[in-house]
Formats: sequence, structure tokens, C-alpha cells
Amino acid sequence: MTKLTAAFLIMLPFFAFKCEKNCQDKCLKVKIVRITCATIVMQSLNDESVGEDGWKDINNRDSVYNNVFNVSNKCEIASEYQVGDVVYVTTLPKQYSPCIICAQYDAPPGASLQIETIDRLPCSDDDK
Repeated sequence: MTKLTAAFLIMLPFFAFKCEKNCQDKCLKVKIVRITCATIVMQSLNDESVGEDGWKDINNRDSVYNNVFNVSNKCEIASEYQVGDVVYVTTLPKQYSPCIICAQYDAPPGASLQIETIDRLPCSDDDK
């Protein structure tokens, strides 16, 4: 095996994450799908290139969601938002987040994003 082939095989897992497909520094219109002590799951409504497709909430197996992601810094999100709310979020490149969450495993989506801002108003004129 050549060094180039070996390097490609080593890097392949890094390209497989759905979240890495242009999902940083974006303004997304999202619907809050689930809030637990462990996760906040959001569904992108205006960008199909973000998140995971075919995700099922373990609490409601009848529903299948596309374009969903877990918020990696959930402790920084205001508690005024509820499941079903449609809001606008600005994403950040993934960074370390000192969030302390409960140890409950609730089968979150594999894709995760860090949220910089969350608001009920659009981030820009493009999202209206």
C-alpha cells in the first residue's frame, strides 16, 4: 500500500461525518424536536445539507426526522424555548464546550453542531 493510499484511508472517517458538510457559520431556521436533560435536538428547515437523515426519537418511534442535529453546547441555550418552537440559530465551528449534562443516554442524532445565537427573528434577510 502506498503512503498516499494509507493517508487517504486514515483521513476517510473525517470526511464521513454529515455535520461537516458546510454546517458551520450558518444561519439556520430550525424546529426544536426534543429537549431532555441530555440533549436538544433541532431540525433544519431551510438547509437540507445539515444534519442526519432518517433519525428516530426513541420516545416517538412513529416519527422519522431528516436534517436533524444535536446541540453540542445545550447548557448555553436559553430555557425559554420549547419543543415545537421554530427559531433561527447561528452555528459555530465545533469547539470544546464545558456543558455538564445528565448521564441519560437518549439516542441523539450522530450529527452535532455548536450554536452561537438563537432567536425568534431571522438572522438575515435571506431567511425570511
